[in-house]
Amino acid sequence: MVEKIIINSKEVFITEKHHHNLIPWSMQRKSNTNGIIVLSLDEHLDTRDPFLHFAFDHTTLKYDEQKAHTELKK
Repeated sequence: MVEKIIINSKEVFITEKHHHNLIPWSMQRKSNTNGIIVLSLDEHLDTRDPFLHFAFDHTTLKYDEQKAHTELKK
């Protein structure tokens, strides 16, 4: 669930599921008065298909870069 390693004398917690980060975050927050840094590398493949749907021109059946840009601005 949560793996703890030490890198350059810093505690680093590695989790596979982002909601598992709440466990070490809450433990560190209680004991660390200097604050903590949270870095999340998270890929959401579930958002790719809906985005591509919005960025797809159904008349030409091609990816539309302008449409993608417009959707990202929203």
